[in-house]
Amino acid sequence: PSPPPPPAPPPPFYARFNDTQCHGMHIIFSTVCNMYGDWMSEGLVYSHYVSGMKGTISRISSCSDVNYSYPKMWHPCMAMHVIPDLSGKVSTFNKAFAIRDWFETGDGASLLDTDVVVLMDADMVLTQALDHPLLVDAKRISEVRPGRPLSQ
Repeated sequence: PSPPPPPAPPPPFYARFNDTQCHGMHIIFSTVCNMYGDWMSEGLVYSHYVSGMKGTISRISSCSDVNYSYPKMWHPCMAMHVIPDLSGKVSTFNKAFAIRDWFETGDGASLLDTDVVVLMDADMVLTQALDHPLLVDAKRISEVRPGRPLSQ
């Protein structure tokens, strides 16, 4: 008898969202766990929602306070990923290590090769969807694929 087939890979994390609005680009951003980080996160998440952007938005937070109370997530396509604060004396380490952790152990680990991830900063806002046809870079964004990244 032939060996059993290998197990099917797990579905991508966004499959858990029932709303098809959550399927599309995946925006990630990193913050620390404090009120200022919460405030900036809220602005970016709200702009994601009102811009009509399709896809998920994930807050990746570095936090040394295990009892920190994050604001309630109201956005139907939002996810959280929390890691311990790794900065020590160099706060710029948090972003790189937090994003790596998201890709290795968080929702990013289940992405498909064809998925597009957009890295933003928490102090940014979306004025329109990144794939809006009138956006200058909309065509370039639609061409993102393995081996063909896009950067600003």
